[in-house]
Amino acid sequence: MFVLIKQYIDDLSLTLSIIGACVLSLLIIAGLVYLLLTASRYLLAYVNLSWRFGLQGLSRNRQSNIVQILAFSMTLLAIILSFTVRSDLINDWQKQLPDHAPNHFALNVFADQKENLAQELKQQGIQINRFYPVVRGRLVEINAIPVQQIVTKESQGERAIHRDLSLTWFTVAPKDNKIIAGRWQTERKPGLVSIEQKLAKSLIVSVGDMLTFTIGSQQITAQVDSVRKVDWDTMKPNFYMMFSPGTIDQFAHTFISSFYLAEEQKEILNQLLKHYPAMTVLDVDLLLQQIKQILTQLTAAINYLLYFALVAGFIVLFAAVQTTLDSRIYSGVLMRTF
Repeated sequence: MFVLIKQYIDDLSLTLSIIGACVLSLLIIAGLVYLLLTASRYLLAYVNLSWRFGLQGLSRNRQSNIVQILAFSMTLLAIILSFTVRSDLINDWQKQLPDHAPNHFALNVFADQKENLAQELKQQGIQINRFYPVVRGRLVEINAIPVQQIVTKESQGERAIHRDLSLTWFTVAPKDNKIIAGRWQTERKPGLVSIEQKLAKSLIVSVGDMLTFTIGSQQITAQVDSVRKVDWDTMKPNFYMMFSPGTIDQFAHTFISSFYLAEEQKEILNQLLKHYPAMTVLDVDLLLQQIKQILTQLTAAINYLLYFALVAGFIVLFAAVQTTLDSRIYSGVLMRTF
């Protein structure tokens, strides 16, 4: 358990805390079982002969009985946890998705196509979200230090420095983003950028740092004015970097948006692609179906784990009975003889 927990959470202090809490819990439960077995001796005068012999047998072998009770209790706990995870896995994931969450993304939309595209979808009864400008750029420096010297290969931010990022600009902070550091000014002056929380942590970036980006053949520098917590489950376009207006507007850019399309409306996509051949439509329905299939398979695996735990529980109970069978038979023979 120690090795597995340490490997997956990679935090020694937290691993020791978890193992220590497990050991402490087992000791507390063992103490409670010991007290319960001790207190059962006071019931001997109030129960019939069969119960009296049973309670005496439990009290006589307290240490082995405590171990057996703990083993069987842990098996029952594993069964309960497996059943809970099995029941809640898909339900919790589906609850995270809003009703009619956008399942299609329109990419590479040009500025002169936005109004026509929105109007055409509206005529079909489809509500499209706002359009977000997108500029492709790469982060190259943090406070005039090359980003490769700051980010290690083990860091999650290492992937973000070897590819182009989708950069955008906003006047008002998106509703799905929460400012957790710094301040999003009402009128953001040019030269500011807001960074997503997890990326900021992996890149060791804080409010006030200067970030340098390469866009095409040019470089721009912007100061971090805020750190945002992004809700990635909204199925709407989200960005790691959000600049203030006037910072990257001059670069060539396209627009991205998202919309919900029911299954019976799929034929509209062919019509849209004919009218806007440069536009790319990303259908995430297949991705969601694949995720659901993976979760279904995982649920099936948890079911097998549940059955295994149930069988293991009966084996533990059977083994506990078998280990003391000879002594109980011997005690029964003595009782009948007396």
